[in-house]
Amino acid sequence: MNSVTVDAIRKAYECGSLSVRVRKTKKQKVREIPILKTQLVPIIKFIEGHRALLVKNTMGATKDPGNLFLSVHGKPLSDDTLTNDMHDLAKLAGLKVNVCLHMFRHRYFTDMAFNMLQGIREFVERKELTAPTEQIILQQMRALSQHEDDKTLLGYIHAAYKEAKAWDLGERLWKMSQVHDSMVSALTTLRSELKKESNPQNTKASNLLDEFGDLLEHWQADLDQVGIAHYDYSKKLL
Repeated sequence: MNSVTVDAIRKAYECGSLSVRVRKTKKQKVREIPILKTQLVPIIKFIEGHRALLVKNTMGATKDPGNLFLSVHGKPLSDDTLTNDMHDLAKLAGLKVNVCLHMFRHRYFTDMAFNMLQGIREFVERKELTAPTEQIILQQMRALSQHEDDKTLLGYIHAAYKEAKAWDLGERLWKMSQVHDSMVSALTTLRSELKKESNPQNTKASNLLDEFGDLLEHWQADLDQVGIAHYDYSKKLL
């Protein structure tokens, strides 16, 4: 991962493709990975901001080693150091699963499959596709990623399907929450207005208002039992 250089990032920002050396083979194969400018913007800001200041305060621009990640002394960070840093960050975040640098690759290709799935969703809904969705996305990912193992790519695609379903469920639950909150607000206001207009001597009206309040409370309790509050969405859907 530390083989990625500042020059490679700048070149990728211009041409849309990042050159990455593959260490699995002895031939040091280079892959050209497609990447969006929006994904590179925060990295460019890091290079021109914090990293540039670090280089200036340590060895100076003329002695810049060019690696994207540097230590506080301006030296290139090793892959082992980056791995240890990631484990420390995961621990600080309270994550209960094992993490590794390779997960960034998994996340990148899952995002790629997810974006492709979203891009052809309209055609799927209109039943305009002449081939299965999975096969279309697989073909596109194979061409863009230069990945040779279809089984691995299918894993990314299936993960993207699950993520898309989770987003759809979350959106529906959010809309339900908005309808529910709006109804509670309207009924509460109505109850308040009725109470203002009612005659204290009218026992029947007073009883009806009390009954209305009880029904509203029971309705809220029932919804709380079967529903998911909006502030719990992230915990319930993960």
